[in-house]
Amino acid sequence: MAGAGAGARQGRRPVAGKGYSFSVAAEPPPSRLVHLGAAKVVLAPMGKRVRVAGTMEFERDADRFRQRRVEAIVAAARPYLRHADWDDRQEEWVGPRPMTPDGLPLIGPVPGHPRVLLATGHNMLGLMLAPATGRLVAGLLTGAADPRLSSIFAPVRSIRRYSR
Repeated sequence: MAGAGAGARQGRRPVAGKGYSFSVAAEPPPSRLVHLGAAKVVLAPMGKRVRVAGTMEFERDADRFRQRRVEAIVAAARPYLRHADWDDRQEEWVGPRPMTPDGLPLIGPVPGHPRVLLATGHNMLGLMLAPATGRLVAGLLTGAADPRLSSIFAPVRSIRRYSR
């Protein structure tokens, strides 16, 4: 986060964060999302499989896949999910992690387009913040959102704070 913002301030093109994930069979799979803080890995149940996500890297080539990053996630998560079939990884993936300069997600109407809502920029916490984000979006759609809370995450804040 700080590196991306610092690069933009110094005139260099910002570099997006990118993360890796894959799925493995696990019996039994966890019953809910598990954040393994020490391992820097998130486990998300998906039927009989578990989505395993981790790693944040900053690199200009957002599509470059590094197998060693997946292997590092496996090594970090293996002690916590002992009954997973780590050799049968599927859906290995690398992709951008929507990042914001201040580290807070953008949740709310797009400036100038009040009927279009954003819910992005959760950095590496998208799966963990999904329930709370969903509640805030529902509140924005129904008019029941706490105005103080919604202003903290409002996309318009990034225009006010970071525009030149």
